[in-house]
Amino acid sequence: MKEINLKINKLQFYWRLINKPNRDKGAIPSFLPFVMDFDVKNGLLIQKRNKKVLDYLDVVYKEEYNIGNMQSLNDRANLYSQDFLDFILKSTKKHGKRNLEILEIGCGGCMLLSELQSKGHLVTGIDPSPVSVFEGKKRKVKVIQDFFPSKKLTDKFDMIFHADVIEHVTNPITFLKQQYRSLNEGGLIAITTPDCTENIKHGDMSIILHQHLNYFDIESLKSTL
Repeated sequence: MKEINLKINKLQFYWRLINKPNRDKGAIPSFLPFVMDFDVKNGLLIQKRNKKVLDYLDVVYKEEYNIGNMQSLNDRANLYSQDFLDFILKSTKKHGKRNLEILEIGCGGCMLLSELQSKGHLVTGIDPSPVSVFEGKKRKVKVIQDFFPSKKLTDKFDMIFHADVIEHVTNPITFLKQQYRSLNEGGLIAITTPDCTENIKHGDMSIILHQHLNYFDIESLKSTL
């Protein structure tokens, strides 16, 4: 690893909330340090791993907070999720099997899983947030409350997908390898992640936030995959 010269001692710690979280908001600090770093092997711009920041992120993900966009009350998510859903449906047709066993990692409001289930696919979601479990019950979608990988998840799948998750994980390559091991023969992995190509090119610091540990441009995403 080669450290680059960008350190912010106090950067606002931003997250989205559901309407009535059980946890006291004061438990999460308003500001935390941020240091940008660089993964030379994969040409990937990353946030330097800071245990304190990672621990607070775990709290946010596990409690009744939800930073994901894929929720039914989010108008922007409806358009975004429809595009990704169309891509997934095209991919399922290429697989050849009629009813696929599908896993979504970080399933948020279970919008995509619900749509896929309505088309006959056998779906499972995994997410550490109780918000996702609640939404899963409401939509009659199976949700495992945990991070991926999990000892609670022993099945293999024809497709694994995640929307805007890989930028949040500590080790994206290990994360993808773990998914590969959870695939059936001929299985597929589909992902979305923010494209930071132009932001990096122009030095646009507006992309920086604590939740994003990895900032992919086209080349670093190809290398990681």
